[in-house]
Amino acid sequence: MWHIGLCIATLVVISITNWVYKWRNPKCNGNLPPGSMGLPLFGESLQFFAPNRRWDTPPFYKERIER
Repeated sequence: MWHIGLCIATLVVISITNWVYKWRNPKCNGNLPPGSMGLPLFGESLQFFAPNRRWDTPPFYKERIER
C-alpha cells in the first residue's frame, strides 16, 4: 500500500519541480532583457536587502550593472 503513496508523492514532486522550472525560465521571442523572474511575491527583494559586509558597492548592484 505504501508503494501507491510513494508513487503519488513522486508525481507531486515532479509536477512542482516542472512548474518552478517553467516559472523561472519563461518562453520569449528574445525581446526581454536578461534577468530572472525571482520568487513569486518576493522577487529579488531578499537579495536587495541582504546585508553588505564591505564599504564597496553591494553585490546586488554589481550583478545588475554587469548585465
